[in-house]
Amino acid sequence: MAEDNNNMQPDVLSALVAEIRSLREENSRRNTQFEERFIALELQQARSSELLEPTPSVTPAIPIEDAHVVATHSPHPTKRPKLRDIPKFSGDKAQWRSWKLETEGKLRVDKEALGDAEGHFMYIFMSLEGKAKDNVTTFVEMQTEKRTFNVVELLNRLELLYGERDRKQRATRNLHSIKQGENEPFTSFYPRFEREIANANAEYWPDDSKISYLQEALNDKMKAALIGSDPSAISSYVGLAKRCDSLSSQMELLGQWKRPRGNTKSSDNYDNHQNHGGQAAQKQSGQKTEVRREDMMEWEPTPQASAKVNSARTRRDRNIYGYQSKRPEDQVLLGKRAKWVDQAEMDARYREGRCLRCGRDNCRIERCPLAAPIRPANATRRTQVNAVAPSRPAVTKAEIAEDDASSHSDEDSD
Repeated sequence: MAEDNNNMQPDVLSALVAEIRSLREENSRRNTQFEERFIALELQQARSSELLEPTPSVTPAIPIEDAHVVATHSPHPTKRPKLRDIPKFSGDKAQWRSWKLETEGKLRVDKEALGDAEGHFMYIFMSLEGKAKDNVTTFVEMQTEKRTFNVVELLNRLELLYGERDRKQRATRNLHSIKQGENEPFTSFYPRFEREIANANAEYWPDDSKISYLQEALNDKMKAALIGSDPSAISSYVGLAKRCDSLSSQMELLGQWKRPRGNTKSSDNYDNHQNHGGQAAQKQSGQKTEVRREDMMEWEPTPQASAKVNSARTRRDRNIYGYQSKRPEDQVLLGKRAKWVDQAEMDARYREGRCLRCGRDNCRIERCPLAAPIRPANATRRTQVNAVAPSRPAVTKAEIAEDDASSHSDEDSD
């Protein structure tokens, strides 16, 4: 047995040696392939960097034996855009000017990133939505069929649809009529004035013309404050604007500008207040009258103009036509009107803590199912009486108007 083992050991060792040699050869062959690929990648990188350089350079020759591992050179990569994508335009005329400026800037700055004329044309079309897109779809189809992608013509068509063709003339007229509000600070008025100057393309007008328009638009307080100013400081348009701004700030610190109640510091809000001041005053007047009615207590009569309906109520009560109660005891009272009672009854209800409308316990006027009673022509004015309520039995029957009471009795008899 020992001799057999000794004979097997050389065979095993020789097999191991052969396997090790095979692994070494395989490893060497892989290393050679890796080196060839690495050299090829270096050559490719060098060639790409030379193509990106503005000045021409000599491209090193690639060995023929490495040609089989050199990858095909990719085309020149597209430049990344510098500006963000423009927002969608849906046809709002108020947004057209700013959107057009953004679009023109995008096409100018990212000209190469957007591609050729077709890319520019389709980029604008894809930035439209809603009615704006529907209105130019036919035009885009015609341009696509003809392969004439005219960006300027597309923008001109949109300008015709959503631009203000008389903006300059309207702004020029507005310069004659624009006025600073009586209590409007100059810091709120000046942006509105400058907007009209820009719309009228008056930035390059002579200073004398702009000064004349600005002085005419100032209110009496600002005109009075400008008296005594250094003529050299207000001889230019910019100097006059700075002087007005300084004076307005001082006047605001001294409390000269008394803004209307509920108005904000925004110039647009102030402009809206001035333009719709009459309507706002009427609405405020109506609201004040309504508040006074709501502030009247239940025992006070309403004005004559309220169709003689006793809609007087507590501060939180708005229950004029009857509360839609779901309580079982209130179901028979739904749709009926309360009876107008005399002064003594109202005083008794108040003293005893009962409902001032129906007279029941466990009921309050804001949840009373009866509508407000109609005040008779001969009813006297009611006054509040404070007294201690004596002990009494609970009241569960509601005081209903005679018409409703008779109809209610007929229903019961049926």
